[in-house]
Amino acid sequence: MLKPLFSLPLCLVLFGSTAAAQTVADPYLPGMRWSYGSQTTKAWIPRDVCFAGDEDLAWVGKAVENPGVGLFGAALGGPATELFDVPLPGAIGQVMVAAGDGLDELFLAAQFPGPLGKRVTEVQRQSAFPGGTSWTRSLGPVLLGGVELAASEDGSRLFVARFDPQASRVYVDRLDVADGGTLKSSSFSAPALRGLSLDEAGEHLLVGLGSSMRLLDADLQLVTDVPLAGSTEAFAISDDGSAFAFGQNGEVQLWRDVAGTWQAAEKILVPGTWMATSLDLDATGDTLGVGWWDFTTGASILFQMWDLAGGNKLHELLQSTPGTGLQNYPEEVCVSADGTRMALGAWGSGGPDPQLILLDRALPQPIYSAYLSGSVLGLDLDRPGGRVAVAVKGSHANQFATTGFVQVYDLGERDLLALGPLTSPGVFHFSSREPGNLASLFVFGSEQPKGPFPGVAGLLGIDPYQPFSILAAPADSSGRADLFGPVPADPALPGFQLSLQGIFSTPQGWSFSQHLTRFTIL
Repeated sequence: MLKPLFSLPLCLVLFGSTAAAQTVADPYLPGMRWSYGSQTTKAWIPRDVCFAGDEDLAWVGKAVENPGVGLFGAALGGPATELFDVPLPGAIGQVMVAAGDGLDELFLAAQFPGPLGKRVTEVQRQSAFPGGTSWTRSLGPVLLGGVELAASEDGSRLFVARFDPQASRVYVDRLDVADGGTLKSSSFSAPALRGLSLDEAGEHLLVGLGSSMRLLDADLQLVTDVPLAGSTEAFAISDDGSAFAFGQNGEVQLWRDVAGTWQAAEKILVPGTWMATSLDLDATGDTLGVGWWDFTTGASILFQMWDLAGGNKLHELLQSTPGTGLQNYPEEVCVSADGTRMALGAWGSGGPDPQLILLDRALPQPIYSAYLSGSVLGLDLDRPGGRVAVAVKGSHANQFATTGFVQVYDLGERDLLALGPLTSPGVFHFSSREPGNLASLFVFGSEQPKGPFPGVAGLLGIDPYQPFSILAAPADSSGRADLFGPVPADPALPGFQLSLQGIFSTPQGWSFSQHLTRFTIL
């Protein structure tokens, strides 16, 4: 039986109203959703970025001057704001960030000056709302090298690696996300630490070393170790943990788990003047994205997208603008979980080529591109492949700068949106759109695996046997309906989480929105 929801935290949605005239931008068109730039009075450069939560919020590592981390977002048409700020005074080097699927699963790794020029490594879990889980943990030993960080998709597993160049040793820890305690630890000889790549569940950790690619299980036990001809930062493991790939000069190798034995499976070859600098795999390891850099010129880069299952090259995109004096470089490649999308981030050459590009495997030309006023330093693509968060230096990577900016782009493909973060006090703005829609029902409740519901086309993702609430809003001529209302100042609301799905009313009948949105009140 359907049960309406009248619990106190949901009183905020019971006072919703429609106000289409307040809409100042179209979230159903592709474009930049928001941009936040640091100021010279509080300068920082974003060096790492990832999405946090389910909407357009970005968790950003800030380096150089005024190091720290911040959670950024913006209401539709409004200025971007820093919703949550963690200063890290004195931190040196890059501040690494990772996030689970909740806004209280925000992780960071930073390093601070130690004795004899060494570094003290500190890992933190932060919550964007009061009362959420947070902790700080210092990790030994004190060393000279850098730190890498990786978290599972749901935020339940966290791994940290550090490198000691004096001892030529890498230290890896799996930390308890509840309190920061060490659950497992391992160390081994290695000439370098080039990064970490973790599968979705946190079952397999790929560690890039100067001499090999080392695959560990969740207990940090060795699964396989593949020797390298040269050090590389271009590597990734598939979300399901069944494949990993790495690139070097003139080649990319893919390895697969075949009945419990890891074997070399496929190889991509290009001329030896091209060095693979970044790559990514889809969830199953069947789609590969790779960025190549021509180290003989420094100005030419090449992006490719491959269907590994079919052995087909889907895209090849060349940027070559010699003579500008600026070094182009393929900084980041991200592939969507289903392998349909690929996001590319580059330094730029000072010429007309864009630094941010989105490709679709089924379309011959880029579906979106943007020319930026600086070089891409970090990039994150959401799992469906419709949104990109990008960290950008305030000038070209070859040029001096102390500032930078963070931006989120959206392809406008979702049929249900939460337009901006929800804060207490504050306002909420939800929107849905379906061509031919006459009115929308906004259904708030607990999420469940999607399934059919009698009399409504599509799949229901809200549990009808748990408390829920429904509000209606009329649609405009495009089929878009908007719902606005206040979020009261209530100390019980921060941290409250809920899911939302739309129901469209069309001349053909009722249908569920394809998308759900999950939101947390801050």
